Amino acid sequence: HFKPVGDIYRRLFVNLNVIADFLDRELPNGAKVLDIGGGDGALVDRLLDRRPDLTVTMCDLAPSIGAFLSNANRPKVELLPATDLSSVQGSYDVVTISDVIHHVPVDGRDAFFKSLADSCERWACRKIILKDIDRSVTKIQKLFAVLDTPPARVAITAKFVEMTSKYSRDIGFNSISIN
Repeated sequence: HFKPVGDIYRRLFVNLNVIADFLDRELPNGAKVLDIGGGDGALVDRLLDRRPDLTVTMCDLAPSIGAFLSNANRPKVELLPATDLSSVQGSYDVVTISDVIHHVPVDGRDAFFKSLADSCERWACRKIILKDIDRSVTKIQKLFAVLDTPPARVAITAKFVEMTSKYSRDIGFNSISIN
């Protein structure tokens, strides 16, 4: 129903093919991937088109997720709608988080990253790939990655890099920079 609207929005603001290409290069063969906040599944669908060897679980607080997964890829994805990441069980090689952090209230980000750290420990996961934007400044500025198409394409913010580096150090992960 809303796929045409989502496609138009993404054509203007975010190029999911560029993100999927990056993930394709970064993810190890046969990886078990937990996608946090994957929403409609459009990114996961593009990724699985490139990498059918992956096992993907999507976790989102939304009650309905994965609506944009193709019929070919839908059976390859475990959907965990209305699920907080602290409730997810299993083991994962990689956690992906794309365009989620800016939805977390600023005063709740410490708790989010603490929960992420605790969960990664439980999942035996040592790699997080995070892509987001920072809307707390006057321009929409990139966090970590210059992946969006204009008009959102701008430089990485020092503020976010500093904040993310702090969180990464606190939870024992190395930051992954996408340039």
